[in-house]
Amino acid sequence: MPTKQEVRCAAVHDSIRRHGVARNDLFLADAMDPTHPCHDDFDWNDKTCAHSARLDRAYQIIKSVKFVVEVARANETLMQVTPVQVGVRAFVPSFYEVKSFLPRDRVLGAAESRRQFIQAKLRELEGWARSVSDIEELADLRDDIAQEIAQVRENLEPPVAATG
Repeated sequence: MPTKQEVRCAAVHDSIRRHGVARNDLFLADAMDPTHPCHDDFDWNDKTCAHSARLDRAYQIIKSVKFVVEVARANETLMQVTPVQVGVRAFVPSFYEVKSFLPRDRVLGAAESRRQFIQAKLRELEGWARSVSDIEELADLRDDIAQEIAQVRENLEPPVAATG
């Protein structure tokens, strides 16, 4: 009996064979057929799916909110500093509740939530490195990233001990 992953892999290959490309809209159209091997991987209840899509969109909107700060950019050739406006995220993920955000100064200003934020970003970076592990041309970059991550982890503040 094939695993779910093997079934999905075969379905994607079939989609490529039929359409010449693997595209989510084409794959979804195929999967709408109740006999498609991946049909049950989808929630076909339009009401719950629409709400879920709106929640995902709200998450993206909150994540995209930025405020502008002015930073100095040095121009060593002209020996001068020029102010440059940079967009900075106003909110960053909260570690107290899933898919929630808090003002950046509240998360990054406290040692434990700052440590958790950095650990989460390091995991994302490690995930990216794993996602391109089959691309040999990026091997040196992956190795450099792994070394930098190890260095950052070594220098991170230790977790705050619980009292009580």
